[in-house]
Amino acid sequence: MTIRSPRGVAALLAALSCLVLTPAVAEAGVGASAVPNFPTDVTVGNTGVPAWIELRNTDTAPNAGDINTVCNFGDGAPCPAGEPGITLIPSCSQLGPFSACLGAEPGVFRISDLATGEAGTACAGMVFNVGLLDPANGQVRFTPQGGAHVTLPASGSVCRIGFTFTVLRAPTTDQNAGAAGIQTVQVADNTQFTGAALTASARGSSFGTTVHKATPAIATSASGDVTVGGQLTDTATVTGLVSPVGGTVDFRLYGPDDATCSRKPVFESLGQPLSPAGTATSTPFAPTRGGVYRWRAFYSGDANNEAVSGPCNAVNENVTVTGPPTITVQTQRRAKCVETRFTLKVNVAAQGLERVRVTLDGKTIARSKKASFTVRVRTRALPRGRHVLRVIATGAGGQSAKTTSFKRCGAPVLPRFVG
Repeated sequence: MTIRSPRGVAALLAALSCLVLTPAVAEAGVGASAVPNFPTDVTVGNTGVPAWIELRNTDTAPNAGDINTVCNFGDGAPCPAGEPGITLIPSCSQLGPFSACLGAEPGVFRISDLATGEAGTACAGMVFNVGLLDPANGQVRFTPQGGAHVTLPASGSVCRIGFTFTVLRAPTTDQNAGAAGIQTVQVADNTQFTGAALTASARGSSFGTTVHKATPAIATSASGDVTVGGQLTDTATVTGLVSPVGGTVDFRLYGPDDATCSRKPVFESLGQPLSPAGTATSTPFAPTRGGVYRWRAFYSGDANNEAVSGPCNAVNENVTVTGPPTITVQTQRRAKCVETRFTLKVNVAAQGLERVRVTLDGKTIARSKKASFTVRVRTRALPRGRHVLRVIATGAGGQSAKTTSFKRCGAPVLPRFVG
């Protein structure tokens, strides 16, 4: 996901976010603003993402030329008692009056331990320690090293504090349900004072950041080829997961007559949990007919990761099931009733054909290792009545048999000569 930061709107955002909390200060012409600026789009798992807070002197007449000093945590008067310093709530799902965060989302972003004043601003080169102020809302504080203070020499001067962050997870609540994706905003605070001991406190929020789920990858490997009666399984490995909080894998198996996986599966193994290593295995399936079977695996996704699936006919997902031989027989005889002999044609379709045996009334009359052959069945010595022929074939997929019968007629009546 491309990370975009709308720096061109910083001036407008500063104006919108400026808030003077003390009416008496506003009347004196002392003003301040705090503007957090985060990228408009990030993805769970992003690291080293740049962001900044801009502090601005917004004094007006008669104080437009005053130097403003930004309060640090613990400063005494004229800074307000209990002043927290320069602070940032990195993720907020609901804003209240005066940009107050009413729905903080701690743990969405991790801010870097150090921040730096950006070149060309009033705090260029200053180094700030960044520490967690309130675990309940994830608020952090920026403290200049060595007891230094940010000073803004005149109205319009700015200090831009740059830092980086990591996207740990997606927010659980969408700050702007009307926009695509999951939105969150940032809230920054600071207090400034002049040499005349006048103060102005400001809070500002960003335009918002869309947090996208990470997109993992799925690789699958089916069990090997089997014969009918054996068992088929499939194993999926999901990689690239970021902060996984669940998710399952559905396995679907498509039959030999479905080369595009477009029909109803012949078997499903649904909701198989992922192991800590990101793997899941289907329950076994025992096919009852031969052919090529095709597996597909579908990862459900979770709060921080998108759903993904493997395609039909993916590598390592097709399994050949070898069934028993298929036998066809054809008899060639002149009438329904056989008198002396007839011909039996045998055809066997099988993988790994080993042998074929033909029996007549239980006694072997022919053997072959060929898939097609002909047997001459002699019936002269057989009694009248019905007789059974049986073809038994053995191949890699097991054994099968085909049975047919015929009727033996009596001997023809010979002419009698008298004289």
